[in-house]
Amino acid sequence: MTFRSPLPKGQGLSKEGNPLASQTYEFTNTYNTVTTVGPPTEEDPSVLRVNITGEIAEGEEAPFGLTHFESNTFGQMTSSTTSDDGTLESAEFTFDADPTAFGLSEYLEQPYSDRYFGDETENELFGNASDSAEFDFVEGTVEGSGETTIIGGNGIFEDATGSITFEQQDELPPVEDTSDPLASLTEPFEGQATLTFSVETPGILSTGSSFTSEDLNVSDYLSFAG
Repeated sequence: MTFRSPLPKGQGLSKEGNPLASQTYEFTNTYNTVTTVGPPTEEDPSVLRVNITGEIAEGEEAPFGLTHFESNTFGQMTSSTTSDDGTLESAEFTFDADPTAFGLSEYLEQPYSDRYFGDETENELFGNASDSAEFDFVEGTVEGSGETTIIGGNGIFEDATGSITFEQQDELPPVEDTSDPLASLTEPFEGQATLTFSVETPGILSTGSSFTSEDLNVSDYLSFAG
């Protein structure tokens, strides 16, 4: 886990914990993940719902208390390879927060697909993901990567923008029916994801808010970062 300090030298802070000028937060976390693929959508059974939950890996220290995340997207197989006997060996999937990317008219139950949070902090980030993955049914592995566009947050990340890039590796459960390995995707499978955060917040000066010398309290700001 690495992160760049969010407190540049000489930067003033408000007692609410918001920097007086815009800030950039950059850090990397590794999470243990559980992925569930399915069920298919009613509108198009080839489009699946995908849920990924993440918990900070053992030995990692999550900056700003972001110990967990949850991602809910849509996915569809875009290509595949088969053996001589017709058994599916591998498949490429594309995933997106926007159902219309797959021709669906459905809408998300919330304005974001991804939430990054912790049980002991007010800090949160919200975003929409777009990614892809290769499922290797012979080796029983998944390799995925993509990007989440940040569209807001809470705590020190209020009105945040930016992006989160990630790489994820998973192990598939044993395939019972080699003629239809996609059926195994209905069972959750575990993995690990490395997320690199690049977050910007507007700060007080950029929003036109007023402040006094009493607002410049670093200790109050640091309480947010726990």
